[in-house]
Amino acid sequence: MTNIHGRTRRLLDPFVVAPHSDAASRKQAAEVRRIVRRSRVALLSTQDVAGTLHAWPLEAFDRTFDGELWFKSSESSAVLDDVLVCPDVQVTYLDEDSKRAIVLDGVATASWGADFTTVGLQSPRPKGWATWSKRPGAAVIRVKVLSAHAWE
Repeated sequence: MTNIHGRTRRLLDPFVVAPHSDAASRKQAAEVRRIVRRSRVALLSTQDVAGTLHAWPLEAFDRTFDGELWFKSSESSAVLDDVLVCPDVQVTYLDEDSKRAIVLDGVATASWGADFTTVGLQSPRPKGWATWSKRPGAAVIRVKVLSAHAWE
């Protein structure tokens, strides 16, 4: 645990890449799932080719959490350029009720158009993809989560 400006930051166990073998890991995984499920919008932080950081509020595509996150985007959005240049990202979710934040570190890939295999994405597709992919200029960003931090 770290205390920064009166806020406590703790690194969560690597629950997203390993089976939940103990009660503490299961509790942390449930906590992250709850916050992800309740949040319609998340903040995706990326980096462009010059190293400049960007933060993108994105609508969650599928709010179930199994180690991957999915977000709606547009093929004309510069967020896709950032993801293609530097796939290392952070996703932040805020839970206003508990006054907590979850920051998830991961690797992003992007896909656009009706061909879901663009940029290496494979099935399973997120819920609602069939409808979303028919929209002109529709794109989706997938983040494979590697680690998590909780701010209390």
